[in-house]
Amino acid sequence: MLELTAVRVIKFIECAVNRIQLRKKYSGCDLNQKTFVGEKFMLKKAKSILVLTVALWGLFGALHNLMDWSGTLGAVGAVTSMVTFEGGSESWQATSQPWLIWLGALFIVTSKTAAGALCLVGSIGMWRSDESDLVAYKSAKKYALTGCAVAMIMLFGGFIVIAESWFELWRSETMLGPVLQSAFRYGAMITLIGLFVASKDS
Repeated sequence: MLELTAVRVIKFIECAVNRIQLRKKYSGCDLNQKTFVGEKFMLKKAKSILVLTVALWGLFGALHNLMDWSGTLGAVGAVTSMVTFEGGSESWQATSQPWLIWLGALFIVTSKTAAGALCLVGSIGMWRSDESDLVAYKSAKKYALTGCAVAMIMLFGGFIVIAESWFELWRSETMLGPVLQSAFRYGAMITLIGLFVASKDS
């Protein structure tokens, strides 16, 4: 206790001297500052790790889509042809045009790759930036948030708006769980991560 009190007194004296001499504030002046800086540091690292998980989700997903390209085309074709539920293939919007199926598959793979790459760049930049380089941290944060936005556009725009609404995938019991519910789950988690990363670090 005596030693701790002496240390605090010394720090208080050093603070007073620095203020009188109008020099830069001593980093240990505020006894709570060290705790605050530590919490802020951990929060930034946690954000960078969460962004990394989004990056891995996008890159792994794109890799699997490319490795099973025929399966990817088949899944998109099943959506556009509307053959997974009764009476779907007879609907006026049902189509099996190869160019449209390829376009849908490329949209998915490209979006996942872009989201993964942007989030990877953002995550690495956020992790490497220190407390003094706020410009670099904010720049990396923009990459991360852009990557999350690309993923959300693909999941909501591609799966919910186009697949579910236009091609009425909600009517398919076969595709409802593995496709639509998964897309909603991914989109919700990435949205929450994006909102958390965009929040203030204090």
